Amino acid sequence: MSTVKNIGMVGSLAELRKEGFVPFTHGPLYVYGGVPFDIIERFAMETLTECYTTNYDFQEFEIITLPKPYNVRLFVMDDTSYPKFCAWLDTVEIVREEHKLFAVPRRVAAPITDPFMRYVNVSVPKPELIDVWTVSSMTESIKPKTHTEVLLYPVFREGEAEDLAREEFLKRLPKPASAPLKIELQRDKPDPTVIVRGRARYKEMGD
Repeated sequence: MSTVKNIGMVGSLAELRKEGFVPFTHGPLYVYGGVPFDIIERFAMETLTECYTTNYDFQEFEIITLPKPYNVRLFVMDDTSYPKFCAWLDTVEIVREEHKLFAVPRRVAAPITDPFMRYVNVSVPKPELIDVWTVSSMTESIKPKTHTEVLLYPVFREGEAEDLAREEFLKRLPKPASAPLKIELQRDKPDPTVIVRGRARYKEMGD
């Protein structure tokens, strides 16, 4: 139920959002969480959501410090489905018994110099924020070096923005004053709540 939609190359992240799409990366879930399946396809199947997705590969430069192909790949999803995707991922637990791994997805907002503007050689690309879905495990947390805890999407409470035009809504999305050329990930100490939940989960499994 996940449909790949060809929306073509755009000139900026702002233009992408005006087209009704949300930019993000969930590459860290594959690299550090070891997820062995297509996350978006699983979301669409489990929630019966018909979502529209595509991805852009910026082969000329990296957008995040991950192995290929995730280092150059920006994912996008239609902004009607994306809040459902966020809610679903917030319920996910990553358990790999053979590796003694327990982890949960974490969403943070990371600043980045607009990769579309870089691609089309805009002289002064704008700083932007995108969602990064990363991993918090029993042994470590993987976080962008520069980040905020979450980029609210939508930024309004339920029902508050039902009649708000998309243009006005997008104006209210937070924007950073500056941003690096790419998102650099770093290892941090584990979240104690994840350690507690992981131990409980293994106990439930009889380990």
